[in-house]
Amino acid sequence: MLHISHLTPLIVFFIFNSIATQLSSQPAVLLLPETNRGWKIIEPIVVYSGDDLYFMVDGGADLFLEYGFVEVAAADYSKESSKLHVEVYEMESPEKAWGIYSIRRPYSADKQFNSNNIAIGKGYTMAANSSFYYVISAQSKEVDPDDIYKLTEEITNEISNKTDADQSRLIRFTPGKYDCIFYGRAGFSSVYSLGASNFQGFIRGLAERKTKEEITIRLEYANLASALDDFKKFSSVAANNKRFKLLEMDREKILISDRGKTKVLIQSDSSNLILHFFPADI
Repeated sequence: MLHISHLTPLIVFFIFNSIATQLSSQPAVLLLPETNRGWKIIEPIVVYSGDDLYFMVDGGADLFLEYGFVEVAAADYSKESSKLHVEVYEMESPEKAWGIYSIRRPYSADKQFNSNNIAIGKGYTMAANSSFYYVISAQSKEVDPDDIYKLTEEITNEISNKTDADQSRLIRFTPGKYDCIFYGRAGFSSVYSLGASNFQGFIRGLAERKTKEEITIRLEYANLASALDDFKKFSSVAANNKRFKLLEMDREKILISDRGKTKVLIQSDSSNLILHFFPADI
């Protein structure tokens, strides 16, 4: 139900083709250290930008594009018989970088250093800093977890060292109470499968997890008319879809039961819609 909770580590295998290019002057490429604690980069470094991301992230590029994807640089590292895989994504802003991190990080991570925007899981780390989101994953069992974390730290330092000419790029987005941010249907569906196509006018969504089974989503709209339009459309869906049992509805709120397992309260609030999902027995 809450798809945030079962994200798997990002381990991607590449088929190198003519679309991939070896570039040495792009920001994401410059963040890949040549060596770290005995790890050495294996050429080629592969770079994708724009819609070419579909060649790398099969089935997942739509999500990245919703977050203002600019480019990604990917490389393998070796140390004796061990291998690591590193991906550094440049997004269009610190908020978008934190957003893709927030939607993809696993809540089952062994540790989370939220102040540094780093999540640690078994065999991988993922992080967001400035306008970059990056993932380091083990490609063999014998990789020391500390090596993964140290490489993550070095990339974080590289971001600070190589972007300090433009201080605005060093801004770290701070989400406050929210656990994740999304900007379109792919992101919405990753948070909760309510039927994102029913909500088309929002410009940003913010999700707050209160417990493992309780989540509140705020959908933000450009104006009140857009918010009310989505509210009215979903009112019709809730009243006529067998998936939902309509419990209560008036001009400002809808209370439904989603297949009898979860209650959903949808309420209009200024130019926002508040969606509160909670267990049916509450």
